[in-house]
Amino acid sequence: MYLRKWKKKMKKKNKKEMKKKKKEKRKKEKGKKKMKKKKFDNYERRLIAPIVYLRVFGLWSYVVFDNLLLQRRRTSIWGQYWRGKSSRMNRTLSMVASKQWDSSLLEWS
Repeated sequence: MYLRKWKKKMKKKNKKEMKKKKKEKRKKEKGKKKMKKKKFDNYERRLIAPIVYLRVFGLWSYVVFDNLLLQRRRTSIWGQYWRGKSSRMNRTLSMVASKQWDSSLLEWS
């Protein structure tokens, strides 16, 4: 008799624990659903913008645009990356200005 009661009790306990685990799992999944990725995060948008700008307005106006970006960039997490990118870009621009380039250099823009 005692053993049977104990088994029943344990079954109930296990059921409750399983329910709790399921509930927690559901909560976690619910939290994950909220973190939906935007179409482009800021980092991607900033990568795309200069290329589009170059295509539309050409190289010289990009110098101005780049300076505008630099002002906004200082506060961003990606600042270091971007400062590096802009210096690389300026190197290319100076080469373009002094005409020391071939067509392969400009293909990426």
